Amino acid sequence: MIYLKTNCDYKKSTIKHKELSVRKMMNIIIELKISSIDKIDRGVIETIVSSFIHETPKSVTHNLGDLKQFFQFCFDSSLSRTNIVSYFPIIRTPHETRIPHSLSVEEAKQLLASIDRSDSKGKRDYAILMIASHLGLRAIDIINLKLSSFNWELKTITIKQEKTNHTIILPLLNDVGWSIIDYIKNGRPNVESEYLFIEHRAPYDRFSSSSAISSIFTRRMHDAKLNIGRNRRCGIHSLRHTLGTALLEKETPLPVISQILGHQSIKSTETYMRINLRGLSECPIDPERVFDDEV
Repeated sequence: MIYLKTNCDYKKSTIKHKELSVRKMMNIIIELKISSIDKIDRGVIETIVSSFIHETPKSVTHNLGDLKQFFQFCFDSSLSRTNIVSYFPIIRTPHETRIPHSLSVEEAKQLLASIDRSDSKGKRDYAILMIASHLGLRAIDIINLKLSSFNWELKTITIKQEKTNHTIILPLLNDVGWSIIDYIKNGRPNVESEYLFIEHRAPYDRFSSSSAISSIFTRRMHDAKLNIGRNRRCGIHSLRHTLGTALLEKETPLPVISQILGHQSIKSTETYMRINLRGLSECPIDPERVFDDEV
């Protein structure tokens, strides 16, 4: 794990997951009374792989990748004489085709329009949901936004994505920018904090987790009286999906949508091709036009 921390550009949660995968494997090896790495054979690897049988295809893929990386490290570092990676069977796991849940553009507009911006929390929540719906930022990236993330002269937002560990630069759309300015000037508590969004009660810290953004979304959905039904599990991520599907309906090229949403792979963006939104008349790729001036 020290090697991963010092030589790989992984975030802490990724390293923790890899460590957990290796620990699970080590427990199996101990149960099998294997005393050294070089005594691991194909049968041992098959036993380890079979322990994943009840996990999701995505988990299986991640676990196998973690273990292969571990054994490759052992071989490259001369900790084992045999490259045990060659013992792993080729397992083809189907790509998960779960269709993301999203709000319609009209529902997103209704949600935003229902927020009372006469008080400080209303200004904060409105700015948060404007960012989520118009820029498609994930909840974790929203709570990580800093005052220094904004270049008001160039009208851009620069942020290092928590999920991908990549830095992206997004355009600061007019409606989004004005909602943030209104919050900073007229709603944000007057405290010294580098973070844009903070709690509105002492000690006025930044949000501790992305669940705070999810709670804001849920509360505002309830206030807007949006009945999404039992078959639609809509969370804050739904606004990200709304933007992606709306842009696709406007014939925005997939690489452009991928760049806007900060996807590492265009395969993630292709998910939106399985959703059909109707009634969107214009065809520019500007996300601001998707929600026009009504919000």
